[in-house]
Amino acid sequence: MKKLYINKYYPSLKLSHIIDIYWMLENNTDETIDIPIVPDGSMDIVYDNKNILLVGSLDEGLIIPLEPNRKIFGIRFKPSILA
Repeated sequence: MKKLYINKYYPSLKLSHIIDIYWMLENNTDETIDIPIVPDGSMDIVYDNKNILLVGSLDEGLIIPLEPNRKIFGIRFKPSILA
């Protein structure tokens, strides 16, 4: 069965003071999946094969459409690193 995969990777010790986690979403379905991004105070850099987004300090949530057989990669920073 094809589905949405979520993977998390921890940074090396040299980067762990600024990076919380690396993450990747992979859509292995034949349909677009809407990925909600909620305002949680965290800063992420998100790459989706088309755009690079700096996400954080949102007043309201947004949706990133994840097209079939595509991936989104993100870097979540420690609180207040990019503030």
